[in-house]
Amino acid sequence: MTDRTPSRSRGHASWRRVPPLLSSITAVLIALLVLPSALNVPQSSPSQTLEFAPVPPDDEDPPPDVSNVESLSLGTSSSIPGDAPGGAGPELPPPPSVPGGVGARPVTKRCVGNPPRQTEDELSPPCVAHFEGDNGGMTHAGVTEAEIQVVFYSDCGTAWLTPSRGADPDVCGASYDLGEPATPDNQGSAVVRILRAFQRYFNERYQTYGRKVRIHVYFSDNADYATTPEERRADATRHYLEVEPFATFTNNTYMGYEDAYLEEMARRGSLIFGSEAGRSEAFFLQYPGYIWGYPPTVETMARQFGSVVCNNMVGRPVSFTRDQALHGQPRRLGLLWVDNGGADVQFRIARDVVDRMVTDCGGTFVEERTYSEWENASGSDVFTAQANVAAFQSADVTTIVWPGGFETLHSDAAGNIGYFPEVVIEGGTAFDGYNAAREQDQDFWDQVWTTSNAVLGPPIEDSDCVRAAHEGDPSMPMDDIKYMCTYNTHYEILRQMFTGIQVAGPRLTPATIDQGFHAIPAVRSDDPAVPACYYDPGDYTCVKDAVLMWWDRTGTPRGGYDYYDRENLPRTDQDQREQGQEAGDGCYRMITGGLRYPAGQWPDGDLPALEATDDPCANHRTSYFN
Repeated sequence: MTDRTPSRSRGHASWRRVPPLLSSITAVLIALLVLPSALNVPQSSPSQTLEFAPVPPDDEDPPPDVSNVESLSLGTSSSIPGDAPGGAGPELPPPPSVPGGVGARPVTKRCVGNPPRQTEDELSPPCVAHFEGDNGGMTHAGVTEAEIQVVFYSDCGTAWLTPSRGADPDVCGASYDLGEPATPDNQGSAVVRILRAFQRYFNERYQTYGRKVRIHVYFSDNADYATTPEERRADATRHYLEVEPFATFTNNTYMGYEDAYLEEMARRGSLIFGSEAGRSEAFFLQYPGYIWGYPPTVETMARQFGSVVCNNMVGRPVSFTRDQALHGQPRRLGLLWVDNGGADVQFRIARDVVDRMVTDCGGTFVEERTYSEWENASGSDVFTAQANVAAFQSADVTTIVWPGGFETLHSDAAGNIGYFPEVVIEGGTAFDGYNAAREQDQDFWDQVWTTSNAVLGPPIEDSDCVRAAHEGDPSMPMDDIKYMCTYNTHYEILRQMFTGIQVAGPRLTPATIDQGFHAIPAVRSDDPAVPACYYDPGDYTCVKDAVLMWWDRTGTPRGGYDYYDRENLPRTDQDQREQGQEAGDGCYRMITGGLRYPAGQWPDGDLPALEATDDPCANHRTSYFN
């Protein structure tokens, strides 16, 4: 078993949590006071509330290697042309030079913090406490003076379960207008109810300049994920004609042919939010400024992962395999990846990025193997897994480099023959949750390291998601809220969408959202609980950094929720011992207290030198973005 002796020489014992800098979104509008922009609003007096661009205090000690306000290309970063993408949508007016409405002294939004931000969430934008005046009325399709129309689309098979009352087989083909009051007969499943709660919460807490966001929920007609692109496009056409939404978001990556639905909506001029992990840069660039994602692109995650291989493994000897005879020997790298014949293009992209990076930094793959399924534990063919493992062992591969794609048969096959190489995995496509790791052969998984875009979050009951849902609907059963906040990313999607609406200002268009997002400064996070979130030129995704984790089969997640066990996990190892339970069932531990790193800026040193026994456990059960 790998020796988990902490490396005190790297200062882990003396590491302390640094008070966080302004989050990147809190800093978003500094530039708007010094550069010409559609979001500048004059103040009538020094004491009057500045409604569009509150001024955070000066940062006298900015983080290294980040761009500053003076380097922003504000007002010129918008990539949206005069016509909607594909030429099918309505003509877009250019961003106005000065908004028509100016806020006054009254406060109508309950902002928090110092400097004030919109909600308790560290990623919420700077406080815009009041607005009155002209918001421009019908500034884009789906936008009126009073409302912003939004469509949510989901496979019904992902929406059946409501923990407080069980399955809801009537969800298929159902639709809900969440702008209408709920009745005892149309509460909907947990998905519908939490979206209704979030609709109320975000409308009440974020600044939408006199408008209310109205969500229209649609479920597919059947539970079969393997529908056709034509069916998805037909659904998109029908939903667009019925609602003409300003924005659209979908459930998550479980949907088959989800891209066909989103692309059809974007072609018609609807903005897309919540594009999940697994999206390539090319996907966003089909309709620049119309498709936005919270998690990084495939290429960004692959670069984060590849830079660990280059920075911390290539040119260094074997150090964390169970096979002690290999320690100190030169590393021989093997590459393992998913090849579904083009069905999952993200894995081909990740493979190509990692292969190029490792080759450029002096590494060589002595063996390369593929498998074709990755969705669940039994997806990969057992004979393929056995053949792959045998090939790696025959080629004397000491270190498997695995750029994503969850399955368990390879670890089983390796364990059966006593083959325990070093393993480093890109976790953002399903491997970085403790549930996936617990399904692996633990002797094999005991020498696994992974990158992840997860944050060092609190126990689920203390999360921003749970707090927002409970505030939006105090009567919603907490079991339902915890389930939804554990297994879905609706909160992050809606936070991103409402942030875009707020930073766009009153004259809401795709162009002003694009301009507002790209005005967010590129500030590195120094808070393990808050990712760096900003949008580089030509980039349309939020999260820009990652953490590095190692698997501890005896660790305990820092609180969590598991519907299938129907109980809260203990918050700490000590809590677990006090409850008379055995230690952990395994967790990923985050190095350096969960501090976050952009690609290429990982701490130097061989991987075992970076770990310590007091590294905190991550607490997400499934992949962070699933």
